[in-house]
Parts: sequence; C-alpha cells; structure tokens
Amino acid sequence: MTDGQYRLRVKLGAGEFEGEGSEEFIKRFWEKVQPLIEGAAAYSQSAPSQELSIASAPKSNGKGVLPQSFGEYRDTFGKLTDTDEVFVAGHFLTQGRSNPVFTGNEARDLLKKHGVNIAHPSGLISNLLKSKKVFRDDETNGVLVSKKGNEYITELQSKA
Repeated sequence: MTDGQYRLRVKLGAGEFEGEGSEEFIKRFWEKVQPLIEGAAAYSQSAPSQELSIASAPKSNGKGVLPQSFGEYRDTFGKLTDTDEVFVAGHFLTQGRSNPVFTGNEARDLLKKHGVNIAHPSGLISNLLKSKKVFRDDETNGVLVSKKGNEYITELQSKA
C-alpha cells in the first residue's frame, strides 16, 4: 500500500471495521458506520449463546497487521495433519465474509493453490464435525467454525 493509504475491514457480528483509502476518507466512513458496528456488536453479545461464533481473526504478524494472504497466514502454524490443513484453510476463508461458512471443496481448492493436495475433504470435514470444531450450516451445506474451533486455532498457532 502506498503512503497515506489505509486499509480497514468491517465485521458487523464481531464489531470490526476495515476499509481502504486516505486517512480523511477512513475517518468520514468511520463516523457513518461506527453506530452500526457498535449496535451489531451489542446485538451479537445479547443474542442467545449457540456455541457458534464468527471465526476469530488470524494471529497478528507481530506488527499489529493481520495476514492478508493464505500463505502468510498458513506460515503462522507448524506442521499440520490433513484435517488441520482443511480446518486452517476454512478458518482463513471465513475471514471477512458476511456469512462465515466454508466447504471442504473451498478449503481443498485453496490448499491446492499452495501446493497441498487433499484427496477427500468431505471426510476431513466429518472429522471436524465429530470433534465439534465446526458445525453444519443447513442453509448453505457448509460449516461454521465453533467456539471450540477458534480456541483450537489459537492452540495450533501457539505450538508453531
């Protein structure tokens, strides 16, 4: 990004905001969306607990900036099993989505672009469902990262 340019992201359920542009543009935009974000975050916190959560943000790269590419994000983890590879890829895919759902095929395709071949992602998603790291989203036939899954991501990163 060039000097004087800023980048921000909005995650209403998590109460987060991201945009890209000059400092003046970001300040103007922030003034308009801040009430929406705070309202959505307050609603999210007051909603009944369901063991489902929007995937947490990936680990910082030490500069207070979140990785923007999957390769950089993947490097925050050590050696992973195939099941964990699919989970980490899916977790990354959910970042910034308004509906934080991913499928095994999406995760496999992302991994394939980075030289990791996964033969049967549906079986690996089944492992994640059994371990309650993800939950099925009936509307999309995808899966959502659970609270336990978010905790597991942190655990995997701390082992790296």
